[in-house]
Amino acid sequence: MNDADLIKIFYKENNTISSNDLNSLIRTFCLQGMEYPFLARIKSNKFVNKLLLKLDKRFNDYLGYLKVAAELFSKNNVKFMFVKSNPPFKGFSNDFDLLIPNKVMYDKSISLLKDINYSITHKINHEIHCFFDGLTLDVHNKLGWDGFGNGGGGFRLLDERLIFSNSKLINFFGIKLRVPKVEDEILILMAHSLFQHHYLSLYEFFYISELIKRNNIDLDYIKINSSRFGWWQGAKHVLSLVNSKYYSINNNYLLPKSFSIKNYSVKILDYNSSSFTLKLYFNKLINDFNLKSFYYSITGFLIYLMRFLRYKSNGYLAFNIDFLTKEGYL
Repeated sequence: MNDADLIKIFYKENNTISSNDLNSLIRTFCLQGMEYPFLARIKSNKFVNKLLLKLDKRFNDYLGYLKVAAELFSKNNVKFMFVKSNPPFKGFSNDFDLLIPNKVMYDKSISLLKDINYSITHKINHEIHCFFDGLTLDVHNKLGWDGFGNGGGGFRLLDERLIFSNSKLINFFGIKLRVPKVEDEILILMAHSLFQHHYLSLYEFFYISELIKRNNIDLDYIKINSSRFGWWQGAKHVLSLVNSKYYSINNNYLLPKSFSIKNYSVKILDYNSSSFTLKLYFNKLINDFNLKSFYYSITGFLIYLMRFLRYKSNGYLAFNIDFLTKEGYL
């Protein structure tokens, strides 16, 4: 089943899937953080209902840990924002991300998390990775990725203070959280896709496409703020891929037709081409023009090549999540 068939499932209710295909499809959607939306769209049966109950418990645990962190930070006047973790559909990965642009508050957050027994698994540059009872929390001081799986490293890709100033308060399943404006959320998702794992996941595709579908997107804002940090061509590539793939399934465009790629049958999960990725890093190098940028460009591209070769040899994608498999359900 190709990625177009996978996407079609998302837009249809009560899909009938043969028992032979069900396990492999669940595994595929698990690896992309889309297991809950997939199972919710499958015709009900005992096995599917069992998995949905397991995921409901997982989601409630997720909300519980998020609420603890949110209330802890609010009580101690740590201003934070919930980023790339609020899709416009019910779904979640094994972690959630918070942004704290103020360095003093960011440092304070580390001590606070330690006090409530969050295990700090690593701290690098401007990001900490915490672990608690099977779920992880990433706290970012800067929005940048180094390709190694560490947020806060690598290039600086966005203006965190501007994003925070444009943010809004929402009620997220009973938890008061500050989230980015829609355009900033799309920018964050695209930056992570391009500079962290070098491909667009199904989760990111649905996240971005549904945000565009449900909102009047200011494309000039996206162009200005990605151009400012030298990666507009990368952002345009992602928007074109999303727009073209959506058109191939639904026969209408989300964005102007100028945002399209000729071969919209290209697989979403395929890595960006080497020539495109090399140009992306070169543009960042020219934009930043310093030794650190040169280092990030070289290492980022080498990581891309390593992952691309691994993907071609065994189909393994970076940062896959397979909760149900780990729990022994598949």
